[in-house]
Amino acid sequence: MIRREAEQGWLVVPQPAHALHAALLVAHWAGTSAFPRPEPWYEVLIAISQHDIGWVEWERAPRISPDGWPRNFTELDLEDHLAIWQRGVRWALVQSPFLAYMVSRHATTLYEHRRDEDTRVAAFLEEQRRVQEHLAARLPHPPAALDEAYRLLRLADWFSLALCMERYRSGPVQLGVGPGGQRLELVPLPNGQLTVTPWPFNTDRVRTHVTAYRLQRRSFSGDAELRRALEGAETVILRWELSRG
Repeated sequence: MIRREAEQGWLVVPQPAHALHAALLVAHWAGTSAFPRPEPWYEVLIAISQHDIGWVEWERAPRISPDGWPRNFTELDLEDHLAIWQRGVRWALVQSPFLAYMVSRHATTLYEHRRDEDTRVAAFLEEQRRVQEHLAARLPHPPAALDEAYRLLRLADWFSLALCMERYRSGPVQLGVGPGGQRLELVPLPNGQLTVTPWPFNTDRVRTHVTAYRLQRRSFSGDAELRRALEGAETVILRWELSRG
């Protein structure tokens, strides 16, 4: 889950909810020469919406941090984190090799810079590279098309995180390079709205939302207490409006 401070405690966003939000953010991708839609387009959107599928089991039974707080997605033990991604690739494969490839590709991208930290990371990366080679050989899409599809997933993932974590509160946020090679930036406007520059959508306004849950800010005595609190938590719909600058 994504845990963030709020006026009345915490707001927590489950990882699969964030993934759905990421897909909604890029559903209006322009499809122009500057901002091409990767193919197969609808499968790419579905893959973005499912890229955190491995988190479903953990989100159904989340655990507390050493401080007794709801454990943020960045605070999991390495072993738990790697298991989540391995599980996600297996579950994605039930739907399609393309989806499994995209989930695996995302996992290795997130962990490549940590290769030398732990032998378990290096082993995981090598395992997933073999998985990707096997899956890519089963797909009709050329390597360049897979690269473009993954570019959009990577950008959409960070785009959603930047909103859910309110990174824009301290200024513009670099979103990365999307398909077509354009580097995008999320920019807060003086009127309180947000824009993306250059504007990559086929509409002048994009309204987006994600489901979160409100928790009282306190230390929980154990995982069971946290889970009971989440079962009774208030549902909050976080909304944003993006407009052409």
